[in-house]
Amino acid sequence: MGSARERTIKNQVVRVMRNVKIPDVSYGVLNSDGTSSTMTLGVTKNGRDVKERPESIFGVASLSKPIFAYLVLKLIEENQSNPDKIGVGKFIYPAGVTQFNLDTPLYQILPELAQCKDPAKAKALTARMVLSHQTGILHSQAENTLPEFYTEPGTEYEYNGLTYFYLQIALDRLTHSTLQELAKKHVFDPLVMSHSTFLKPISREVDYGDEKELVKQFPANPSQFPAISANSVRTTVSDYMRFISHWINEPKLAYAFESRVSMTTDRWAKAMGLNNDFLERIASGLGWALQKNSQGQVTHAFQWGDMGHWRADIAIDLLNKKAIVFFAHSTDGHILAHHIISPYVDLNDGLKFISEKLGFAVKFEEGWKEKEKERFAKVDRYLKSRTNKEEVNPLSLESKSASEETKEQNSSSLSIFISPTSKS
Repeated sequence: MGSARERTIKNQVVRVMRNVKIPDVSYGVLNSDGTSSTMTLGVTKNGRDVKERPESIFGVASLSKPIFAYLVLKLIEENQSNPDKIGVGKFIYPAGVTQFNLDTPLYQILPELAQCKDPAKAKALTARMVLSHQTGILHSQAENTLPEFYTEPGTEYEYNGLTYFYLQIALDRLTHSTLQELAKKHVFDPLVMSHSTFLKPISREVDYGDEKELVKQFPANPSQFPAISANSVRTTVSDYMRFISHWINEPKLAYAFESRVSMTTDRWAKAMGLNNDFLERIASGLGWALQKNSQGQVTHAFQWGDMGHWRADIAIDLLNKKAIVFFAHSTDGHILAHHIISPYVDLNDGLKFISEKLGFAVKFEEGWKEKEKERFAKVDRYLKSRTNKEEVNPLSLESKSASEETKEQNSSSLSIFISPTSKS
């Protein structure tokens, strides 16, 4: 990264790191001609300076979701195009099932889903609904329980990582494999992502179980699993850029970037004050959030990640086939988004969506922390109102004190399906 623009961006990033006390940042640019460059910066031991460092591995939280979505689409494509091929990833159908695609009811692989209080809705769930966040299951659904539906599947947007976990269990059962085995065979090895894994870090506090045994039970507890489709990827910026470069140049899987549901159906976003005119320009594809232009054309894909002390953002210009991604080792890491992304990719609407809906500061400016706390408090009140089974008027959320206590920002749990103010 040696151009004048690149030096300016680096200087801005260093300034924000110093002011916000972000210890480590890694970012990478994919250019339209296919070339790429990366930069990793870290605070020195004395805490007074920021220096370039060798590229390192970061947790990327919900930037795991696009990788899992790609894996799902790839497995479906390969089993359809070469059904006789054997090996890791071959679908082994249970009795009575003859195919699996994006529209196959998941209960055919996970019959336990239909044991919930609303079996008709459970039987409507498909992989397409999971990957586009249209399951009708709340983000706050308890993990180790049968699903509860707040609306008809396939009708509204509701961001949900737990349903990705449902799909992970279905794939494990369907292939008699584990998430890591499938990802290594069909994503990490062929794309030369040699520093990437879905496996959680080894912990003295947690004894992870055998995934092939754990998937025999449903519902299941994600904290017992060694890998989680929604959030457990650890990788480098270079590896992630290779992944993005491959996907946006693979025509067979370009349909992932088509709009599947408009954010005008997102009750949460509306409760945060985002209006229909704005939300018409934001949508969900398969594994991706999407930004549209004024003519309704999908122009950009993006995703955010926040879990424990990791933050990450990715933005793709689909028309010009360029992208930028960054990872930060800080609960305040999203504050770098404007400074890193905007000089390369015009994601203004996407960044506004992340900030206004989820609460995160995405730009270093005067009073940023106080404004972020106010947004987090508003989000927290809304989520509590949903838990109490009552939707609230967005105007009533505005009337609360901006100094209201917000949720703890430093949770380090790897099971992260509940509160977006600390998890994604």
